[in-house]
Amino acid sequence: MEFFGKHRLAPHPEQQAVSVAFVEVEVARQGNNIALTYTVEPVDSVILPAFAHERRDNLWRGTCFELFVRPERGGYVEFNFAPLSAWNAYSFTDWRMGRRAYQPDQEPRIRDSRLDGKQDSSGSYHLHVVLSGDLSLLAPAEVGLAAIVEEEGGKLSYWALAHPPGSPNFHHPDCFVARLA
Repeated sequence: MEFFGKHRLAPHPEQQAVSVAFVEVEVARQGNNIALTYTVEPVDSVILPAFAHERRDNLWRGTCFELFVRPERGGYVEFNFAPLSAWNAYSFTDWRMGRRAYQPDQEPRIRDSRLDGKQDSSGSYHLHVVLSGDLSLLAPAEVGLAAIVEEEGGKLSYWALAHPPGSPNFHHPDCFVARLA
């Protein structure tokens, strides 16, 4: 599966959403940049935390959008993006092993659709992310796209391109199904 394009994420069969119909990710190349637009619809029951632009741990405990990149040279990098532009990135030497902070050349640029000054008539929420800098260290690679969506009452649903058997686990090798040339 080619990394660039529009991808509809699948809900985890054991942790489905209450009212969210779909989560989609559109991925585009903009020169040396990679642009991702995560869309959740409808957004009425979704909890969108009010984080400031900062690097922050534990974003996955609420609504959070993720990108996993496993370069051919080994290991992988996890990027987390949350509403109102909070983010983090970690590198791993192997599946959930050797975690440490990953420092991209440039911080991701994140734009929350709530700040665009207009209401989306479709009832959608969009989080736009641009990754810049020297991304050559991350390619060629296998890629996973994922999202955690928190709805009213604290209900979490887990969305990904593919899910391994068992509990939600975006780090599992079976989740890396897209290809970044």
